[in-house]
Amino acid sequence: MARTDPRWLFAARVQVTLSGAHTPSVGLVDDLLDAAKRAGFSDMHARAMIAIVEESQLREGLDTIAMDELLKIPLPAQSDEPIMSERARWLTFGVLFAWSLMIAGLMQIV
Repeated sequence: MARTDPRWLFAARVQVTLSGAHTPSVGLVDDLLDAAKRAGFSDMHARAMIAIVEESQLREGLDTIAMDELLKIPLPAQSDEPIMSERARWLTFGVLFAWSLMIAGLMQIV
């Protein structure tokens, strides 16, 4: 598993986050689930990865068994959502268009 794999990166984050806690608090798990959601993982897959890391901590950390289990989890889906909303796109276009008209008007003066 590559060290840039999102599953590995999330597992490493979970391990670091849970390393100091004997029992993970609800707020801690919620923060991890939010991070997984931002990374594109479903709630079910994120909980599975957290469980894999918790089990691996009993075996002294992320090992080949944990990596094999992490590989069974699908990669996060790429978001099809546009970076900017339609309204923001039109607003940006309008501002840039007005700015270009202003520059063209100033060029007439100079």
